[in-house]
Amino acid sequence: MIAIFFFLFSFQSSVISWWCTGHMLVAQIALNNINVSSSSDMCIELVLKMQEFTTSSTFTTSACWADDLKGNNVHEFDNWHFINQGWNNNTNVSFPPIPDDTIVSEIRRIMNSLNSSQSSIWSKAMLFRFLVHLVGDIHQPLHCINLYNHQFPNGDIGGNNFIVFFQNMSKLHSIWDSGIGLYANDILRPFNALRTLDLENLAKNISQEYPEEFFNGSTKELNPDIWKIDSYNKAIKYAYSNLVNGTTLEQNSTYVKVSRQIVRQQIALAGYRLAHMINTIPIVSVRTPLTNSQLIGIVVAILLLGMIIGGLISFIVMHVKHSRGEYKIIN
Repeated sequence: MIAIFFFLFSFQSSVISWWCTGHMLVAQIALNNINVSSSSDMCIELVLKMQEFTTSSTFTTSACWADDLKGNNVHEFDNWHFINQGWNNNTNVSFPPIPDDTIVSEIRRIMNSLNSSQSSIWSKAMLFRFLVHLVGDIHQPLHCINLYNHQFPNGDIGGNNFIVFFQNMSKLHSIWDSGIGLYANDILRPFNALRTLDLENLAKNISQEYPEEFFNGSTKELNPDIWKIDSYNKAIKYAYSNLVNGTTLEQNSTYVKVSRQIVRQQIALAGYRLAHMINTIPIVSVRTPLTNSQLIGIVVAILLLGMIIGGLISFIVMHVKHSRGEYKIIN
């Protein structure tokens, strides 16, 4: 599987997914709040294990990797990004049960793998990238709901079929993915020093506006089943919020102002929760262990180096003694 990914990404384009900056902000806030230095080192090493993906070779930019897959026509993991919790808005339209394979089940499976001593380093590296992304996705309200009514008897696919005009967007889902326009223009990857600073400043501003204390302890709630319900309720209360299909949103409307606050709160909350989740992962050595032949080679090299250094020291000592004898002053 990893070899297939490398092949696909060798032809990687500059496609940048919706809300990549939002995902990177979640990762940056998490990185700022990981309270064990060894956990931070492990995270960086897990990301670097797959550094062939040059546009997602750092912890923060790796948050976009799961969407990069879709941008490169790898769709086997698409169902990992959402959960279709049906909502019929008090209509009599029925909706199907939630499938077994959802963002909730995948987050659980990923954490089980990351906590297992039996999982390979490559498996941990790949699933860790998914974790950083999916924790962001499940806190985007429209990734946790599917509206069924007479206009959408088969569901609106989390707002993807719900038409709302705002800036240059026309889908409710895209509007929320862009942070209600706040992060519609993604910070380009790979990062340079200036782009890194831009992201760090954005994350700092969000954390100052919504520090961990703002959430009254809910940042330590690591059950994705609770996350999905909270996002579902926020989608009903804020995302749909009496909107009519075909609505045009005004820039200074109450909807835009309130929704932007919710977006920034959700980014902060996801970042804090991701940090707490990472802190629960056992610290492992990500570096590939040396083989027996490599160890023998290192020992032989050390012995040879010792012999060479010993020989040089003996030569220098003898040369000094000889020089002193040759130039000895005779009275």
